[in-house]
Amino acid sequence: MATVSEYLKKPYGRLLVPEEEGGYRAEIVEFPGCFAEGDTAAEAAANLEDAAQSWLEATIAKGQTVPEPMEELEYSGKLVVRLPKSLHRHAAYAANRENVSLNQFIVSSIAEQIGAYRFSIFNSNRLSLTFEVRVATGNSRLLAEGFHAQTSFAPSSASVKLVTSGV
Repeated sequence: MATVSEYLKKPYGRLLVPEEEGGYRAEIVEFPGCFAEGDTAAEAAANLEDAAQSWLEATIAKGQTVPEPMEELEYSGKLVVRLPKSLHRHAAYAANRENVSLNQFIVSSIAEQIGAYRFSIFNSNRLSLTFEVRVATGNSRLLAEGFHAQTSFAPSSASVKLVTSGV
């Protein structure tokens, strides 16, 4: 078994995210529950290394397995998934409507979910959009202006609220 310092030299994924309220949070992706915070990015990163050392010491002391870095794992590109017959049928129908193979539909669906997950990590589950809509009639009269949209975004749900002003 490797030592704590040997583990810390491996290419574990470190995630550093600015917090909306200020400061930064950091985590090691492969170590569940291993995270740290700091007022600056450098402070959060330094605190993460201390947290990782403590996390590794506790994991090793308990006789638990330390995960390998995701970067060192090999993937074949093949994945066998068992799913309910009804979900299989619905996926096949959806793929047929999109005029793609079931495999391509599933790959696209997974990619979409991963994109939503990454977006939510880096955007604190909030998105605010402001845009202006101008609609002209034959005499170029302004009908609508100043729409504002706000949405709360999570990988499994989204809500949109439109507020109009200046109509």
